[in-house]
Amino acid sequence: MKRSWREKLAPECANLLDAYHDLKSLVRLDDFNEYVRTQRFSWEETVGEQMLPHRVRFAVRVWDLQRYIPRLILRFKDREFDFSSNAWSIWPRKILADFIGELKIMEFGSKPLDDSKCLLLAAQCFSVLAEICRGRVPQLKGKANVERAELINLIFEHERRLLSWKEILDALQYARVNVPEDPEALRLWVWRAERERLVRPRRKAKRRGTERGGKAEP
Repeated sequence: MKRSWREKLAPECANLLDAYHDLKSLVRLDDFNEYVRTQRFSWEETVGEQMLPHRVRFAVRVWDLQRYIPRLILRFKDREFDFSSNAWSIWPRKILADFIGELKIMEFGSKPLDDSKCLLLAAQCFSVLAEICRGRVPQLKGKANVERAELINLIFEHERRLLSWKEILDALQYARVNVPEDPEALRLWVWRAERERLVRPRRKAKRRGTERGGKAEP
């Protein structure tokens, strides 16, 4: 696969696109843990001025949660499945709150939830925990438009040289997100998304060589 888009992006942005590509193929929790231990990107909350994409942030929350699963197993074992104890208490409040918050954004966006959606979110929380207990990596679909917009914003923020629409499409396809079929359709989608303030206006990227006072490449 052509990787010409890599040469025009800051390394941290290319690494996050690698993370998107890799996280979509991880199924077993053991493989996920090994991937995190040999991570090729930063788990920091921000990369430059850009927030981490939510799928990567959700992977961080899964990593935080799964470390406490052995304690859950011991609790059931020691009490012989005494459900009078609060199983949720094994997780520190912040870890649990961050996990639920990230799950809410991926499934429902940032708007307040009504009672029915709160119940759906609770069901999704239990479903994700069940997948982790079974040794599997939870796979969430999320909102296709939001996911696409996040990565386009990430690319626009970290362009070192302006990418063509074909290169942007190639990068998004590599990350395994839902995209239009051709570059022109992607350009039109971005134009509409900018009007809806889903995508931020594109900045003019610096050409290679100008950052240190050198001549810009033609």
